[in-house]
Amino acid sequence: VQESGTAVREFTRDRAFNWTFLLDSDGAVTDRYFVNGLPFHVFIARDGTVAAIHPGVIRQPQANDYLARILN
Repeated sequence: VQESGTAVREFTRDRAFNWTFLLDSDGAVTDRYFVNGLPFHVFIARDGTVAAIHPGVIRQPQANDYLARILN
């Protein structure tokens, strides 16, 4: 949330993340989705609709369930 691109690249470079990080440089996305804490997961379907929102820590089985909803 409102981090610089440089800070995000440095953070992600040193870890084994295999997904894309999107920047919210002005906080507009945070406001739009009412993010009130981190971590906060938004699963977006192929058609651009929000399929699920999961605030807080997510475990792999839960993530797989959300992904199955939007990938099938």
